[in-house]
Amino acid sequence: MPAMLAPPSRGQVDALRATLRWAVEGYPLYRALFEQHGISPAMAHADPIDALARLPVFDTSMAGRLAAEALALRAGDLGGVEPTSGSTGGLPKRRVLSEADLRLDAALLTRLMRLAGVHAGDRVVSVEFTVTTLSMAFLEGCERLGVRGTAAVAVMARADVSALARLAPTVLIGPPAVIARIAPALTADDRIPAPRLVIYNGDRLAAHAAAAFRARGAGLRSLYGLTETSALGVECSEERGVHLAGEHALSELRHIEPGTTVGARVGELIVTTLGFSMPLVRYPTGDRVQLVAGRCACGSPWPRVDILGRLGGRFALFDLEFTAYEFRALLLDHPDERLQIVIETVAGANERITFRLTGAARSPARVREMRRRLRGHPLLDYLLHSGLIRVRLSFDAPAAGRKLPEIVDRRTHGGMISSRGSR
Repeated sequence: MPAMLAPPSRGQVDALRATLRWAVEGYPLYRALFEQHGISPAMAHADPIDALARLPVFDTSMAGRLAAEALALRAGDLGGVEPTSGSTGGLPKRRVLSEADLRLDAALLTRLMRLAGVHAGDRVVSVEFTVTTLSMAFLEGCERLGVRGTAAVAVMARADVSALARLAPTVLIGPPAVIARIAPALTADDRIPAPRLVIYNGDRLAAHAAAAFRARGAGLRSLYGLTETSALGVECSEERGVHLAGEHALSELRHIEPGTTVGARVGELIVTTLGFSMPLVRYPTGDRVQLVAGRCACGSPWPRVDILGRLGGRFALFDLEFTAYEFRALLLDHPDERLQIVIETVAGANERITFRLTGAARSPARVREMRRRLRGHPLLDYLLHSGLIRVRLSFDAPAAGRKLPEIVDRRTHGGMISSRGSR
């Protein structure tokens, strides 16, 4: 059973009570779930912590239904619909936001940026492959701190970063794949001021990029969260674990295992968002975390975790998440067929993904059909059209009895989702 990451405060209990009430009154999905597990609205109001413990961990296959209910419910004050980088059955999940959610997001990011060390006098640039609502939310959070110089910049595969250098950001925010791509241009020339702070949201920053920024005196911060849940926490100047913002999400651990130090706990992070109009109750992040014991020297009372990695056969392509399961479902036609996914860095710092099918019959018609299915995958299609990846199909039969790993990652910078959570 999941266990609370830290004892809930009175404020968290009150926020959970309001969230459970909104969930059961507003969403047929949650209403049925509460009834199935014998939880009445009165029970949830009297003891929300006990009610939460009685509920199962959210089944992410229901995320599409929840988003549809939220979309119908928020038609009058819709703030936006945001597709996530992950997928269920090959289709992106969606997050539906009200106008109030956008304000809540901005307030949350303001607190996280302050904890990360952003100051009013900074010049902040948010970089992405294409400017998104998320990058704009980062900037709004900074602007609420009093930052006056902010910009969002799209950095494509072979983009000239001289314009970015002219902006001379003191704080750089973006996905690790983007930051790693522009790191050489921003750190190799001493005449170009390096940012004093680099905040990356997503997987672990590539070692060569982290080393290059550290050599120029930049601090590195991991901004942790999922698109479905919004941001969940951030590293502080101590850089000793991610602080989780308990006022915005209640955190639990599932499948607790013995840690490597006294009192340490390891498990999957389960979160319940507090205050958002599309509530996620006991939502599994898919991230394996370890609780960092003790109070942080920065003075923040928020609990800290080390993000140890993703659970299951997952991988990232330019900070978009994929699973081996969804490609097996997409490409394989017979039970005796197997799939291995091989990812490599190719010329131009782009990436090539090879779908290696074993025990599958090859024919021109089969190849055409598989390519059509791959182009129908919305996230993969985006990467193909942007020129960031190449796709290759391979048909071969390994020696009898040979067991193949599902995913082989041969990239020079690494890309398995094995450290920081998805964005």
